[in-house]
Amino acid sequence: GWGHGGEPGKPNAAGYIEVQAIANWNLATLARMRQHGIALPPDLLDKGLSYLRDCIKEGGVCYSSTKPGNTGNPQPGRTASGLFVFWCADLTGDQRYREMTGYCGDHFKDLFVGHSASTMHFLASGLAASRQPDLQAKFWAEYLPRMESLRMADETFALWPADVTHREDPSKSQKYNPEAPLGKNWPMSVHAVILQLPKGRLFAPAPRKGGGGRKG
Repeated sequence: GWGHGGEPGKPNAAGYIEVQAIANWNLATLARMRQHGIALPPDLLDKGLSYLRDCIKEGGVCYSSTKPGNTGNPQPGRTASGLFVFWCADLTGDQRYREMTGYCGDHFKDLFVGHSASTMHFLASGLAASRQPDLQAKFWAEYLPRMESLRMADETFALWPADVTHREDPSKSQKYNPEAPLGKNWPMSVHAVILQLPKGRLFAPAPRKGGGGRKG
């Protein structure tokens, strides 16, 4: 897997060596690179996909495959990004793909009980829904009213309140959002991308070897 904030192979400040949500964005990128014929180190993508599979429990993607207390904590935003990874890797025929699709459909209503970078959960879910017709109506029914509730008078967007414990100042818990330093352009750009997804403008078809969705 991939992590953040620590030296390679060593735990970060929160005790993690790998954090699943970070892995998915790397895996989606690697999968698209391979589909377009870009050479990758042997087994790099396959090992990453194996790690993603290890993080799936009852259809949902958990925070970690190894960290005690977080191996059974699935969340719809992480699951949506895992679903997007499987689409990028042409694994739509895989049983895990079907399981994640079912989990997202059942839990998109919980998407906004966000943890940490909640805007990224919105993006992941929009990407997954755009590739999976069974999820589109459910995603838009949950997303659009909340997106509109974040619209400010100056036509920018506020950040969705994140469920985060502020380590340095616990009094700021439930108020602190780690995306705030990114500024107003960050949520605006993400919402702009999501709103373009139904129009099919953001995906170029990749060459497929065999087509039809691999089973893994």
